[in-house]
Order: sequence, then structure tokens, then C-alpha cells
Amino acid sequence: MVAANIHQWPKDYHDAAQAAFNLGDPIQVLHVVPEGPAAIAGVKVGDVLLEVAGKTVPTGKKATEKTAQLLTETLVVGQESSLRVRREGQDTNLRMVPIAACNYGVALTGGDEINAYADGTNIYITSGMLRFAESDTEVSTVLSHELAHNAMGHIGKKTTNYLLGSIFDVVAAAYGVNTQGAFGKMGANTFSQDFEAEADYVGLYVMTVAGQDLSEAPGFWRRMGAENPGSITTQYGSTHPGTAERYLALDKTVEEIRAKQAAGEEIRPNLKKDTKSSK
Repeated sequence: MVAANIHQWPKDYHDAAQAAFNLGDPIQVLHVVPEGPAAIAGVKVGDVLLEVAGKTVPTGKKATEKTAQLLTETLVVGQESSLRVRREGQDTNLRMVPIAACNYGVALTGGDEINAYADGTNIYITSGMLRFAESDTEVSTVLSHELAHNAMGHIGKKTTNYLLGSIFDVVAAAYGVNTQGAFGKMGANTFSQDFEAEADYVGLYVMTVAGQDLSEAPGFWRRMGAENPGSITTQYGSTHPGTAERYLALDKTVEEIRAKQAAGEEIRPNLKKDTKSSK
């Protein structure tokens, strides 16, 4: 679930937050993930959180951050815990069993460019990308791709490659040659196409586990390539796979996943090395 109070927004937005969500000092539920622990427990949008495992939920400034910390310190995966909420003026006691879940943050950034990116900890999507996407499923396609970058450790690997390449820039500089960071950039792009292909592949599995419809995903990337050729290039050294190659791989992955579903197999990507996220 997602919960916050009015102080989560700047003062200029307080009137809007109060009007849209009826927010005040208490922590209030703004969204409940379908079929998640909170939903199963009976939590509803608009509920005010009062207690978690017998501990009082903070109110006022920085209450959102303090509540997140309280939940982290109090709840144990797989262990039932109590939750007390106020709904329409009446207090209600609920029982909730937490599960382990991904905690990568997702943030919307300004800008008209059609883009999204990950930094190893969070995922960022531009306003331009949201306008380009025609459905929630297409947005999920982008987020799943970026989540896969984080989960597979691609950002850290690119940083390592950059540092290794930069060694040659330093050596060249010692001999009076200014490479303008060329070797570092080459190092950062090493295996980038492989990273993008892997993110496409793992991202479709992420979508499947999340209950999303895969049928729109290949078409979305095709449309992006057709309407925004600058976003997905086919030049040698591009950080994305060639257009035709990418689409064929996406279609093949969809077929692979559907075959596993039909056979009742575990929906898990076939990786050369079974890499697990530390998140």
C-alpha cells in the first residue's frame, strides 16, 4: 500500500492535496496494491493508519518517513501482524502478513524527451514518455525494463567498465595525449547492447509475474522505433540492440513465457548465471 499525509507535499500543494485526498496530519492510505498483503487484510483507500503491531503511527511533519521506518523495523516477512485503522470515524483492527517485495523507488521527472532510466537504486520516467505511452500496460513495459536493469546489476557493471577504460585515458594523458575520456566511454558501452537485450528479456518476466499483459510489449517498442527512431538507433556501438533483432527477441521471449505458462512451469528467466537481486 501507499500511505502519506499532507506534509509529504510542499506547502503550495497542501490545498490541492487536501481537496483531492482529504489529507491532514494523520497518515492516510492513498493506494492499495491489488491482491497484496494490505488488500488481503482488508485495508482500503482512505483508511487512516493508527497502529502497527501495537505501536502508534506518527503524525505531522516527516510522519511519512517515520511510518516507513516503523513498518520496516516492526513487520516481519511471513509473520502475521496487527494493523489498526480508522475508517469513516470508526476504528478497525486488521491482521496482515507481510511479504518480501522489490523496493526500487519510481519517480516522474520533467522534460519532453521520451526517456526512462535506472540508477541501480531508483527508476526514473519522463513526462514525455508518459505522454507517448498509450496505456498503463505500455508504462509497465518501460518500468519493467528499467527494473530489470537494476535487478541485474547493469549500472554497477557499466561503472566498473568505465573505470577500467579510464585507466587507458590516464596513461595516455601521462604521454601528453588528450583522449577526452574516449577509453572510459568505450568501457562504459562495453556489453551495453547485451545489457539492453537482457533487460528486455528479464523485463518481460517481471511483467508476467506482476500479472501484466505481454501482448502489447513488443508492439510498444516497435512503435517507439518507428515514431522516434532517435530513441532506438541501429548504428554500430549503439547502447540498444538493432531494431529488427530486438523485436524478434521480444517476440521469442513472449512465446517462451507463454509456453511455460501452458506447461505449468515456474515463470523464471533462463539466465546463463542465476543472478538474484540483492533488493
